Amino acid sequence: MSGRKYTSLSIKQKLNILKESQEKSKTELCSKYKCSLSTLNRVIRNVEQIKNKSRNFSQSRKREPIGSCKKVEEALLTWFGQMRSKGAAVSCNIVMEKAKQFAVMLDEDFSPNAGWLWRWQKRNRIVFKRMQGEMSSADFEGAESFRSLIPTLVQNYAACDIFNADESGLFYKALPTSTLTQRGSNVHGFKSSKDRLTLLFICNATGDYKKIIVIGKTKKPRCFKNKSVPLEYYSNRKAWMTQDIWTQILFSLDEEMIKQQRKIILFVDNAACHKKLDNLKNINLQFLPPNATSIIQPLDQGIIHCFKAYYRQNIIRKQIAAFEAGKTIEEFSKSLTFLQAMHISKYCLWLMTPSTVRNCFRKVTF
Repeated sequence: MSGRKYTSLSIKQKLNILKESQEKSKTELCSKYKCSLSTLNRVIRNVEQIKNKSRNFSQSRKREPIGSCKKVEEALLTWFGQMRSKGAAVSCNIVMEKAKQFAVMLDEDFSPNAGWLWRWQKRNRIVFKRMQGEMSSADFEGAESFRSLIPTLVQNYAACDIFNADESGLFYKALPTSTLTQRGSNVHGFKSSKDRLTLLFICNATGDYKKIIVIGKTKKPRCFKNKSVPLEYYSNRKAWMTQDIWTQILFSLDEEMIKQQRKIILFVDNAACHKKLDNLKNINLQFLPPNATSIIQPLDQGIIHCFKAYYRQNIIRKQIAAFEAGKTIEEFSKSLTFLQAMHISKYCLWLMTPSTVRNCFRKVTF
């Protein structure tokens, strides 16, 4: 048997060789990485191949991982890249079905299963992520066009008089549906509450004006009886914003601005419920272009997200206290009224710092 030693280089080492080959001699590199001259030359020849591997595989790997059916996996990876470049949502079931189709097309004796799928994902560094936001549907051209108009629209207003308003739903009783548990134990779910409020957020570019208006289903909730209601409240049978409620809110805000002797510009999205009113005295109402709010609306840049993070944090604290007091998860959910949700909302609004609001306005060049 030959006593020759074979050195297998990792992707990271190969990248380092390519980087250092401009400054060091081949003899120095062979000595440093303990490889033969032929191995070194092969690394230098295959620059693009090594760079592609560094993008697709872990840099600690020394050999390219090979699946049970290379032809099918190569075709599947190419197809997967094409689908994701178009923004398509590709689930595990879709990948499995497409793998079966490629096996038939390529006349391969291959039947994908869950174990193969897990290994294929690991080999190609593919992970499962929840799709967030509305960015894929956004009108970038319309957003950029409107962004260029913003300086002209706000030139006669101080930063404290530039306002934004937007609604967001709040499932105020919603609790976590996943749990940590020991292996082998059974996990049983519970009926998730669908109780919802609509919150209208109003704030200005300096962050010193922050307001939440609540819309619920019940006109006179029992939990309000003989209690102080912390936030402005409206109602309709679906807990949605309507043109009538919007009109009342705008006239109320207009009266508030008249008392403060300030004129403001208020940016809102072009939802059907946002009725344009011509007889406002101290509010200049400006509508954002359709399908562009995820890009140019300040409240969508993190203000509402920050509020909801604080809200969930407070609900979890109350949940822990309820569990320690001997309540079940169903009992805790039933005990949570939307008067309590309003108090928590008011507190979370106070927690949100003016700098958070300012940064979100600044992000969209207001």
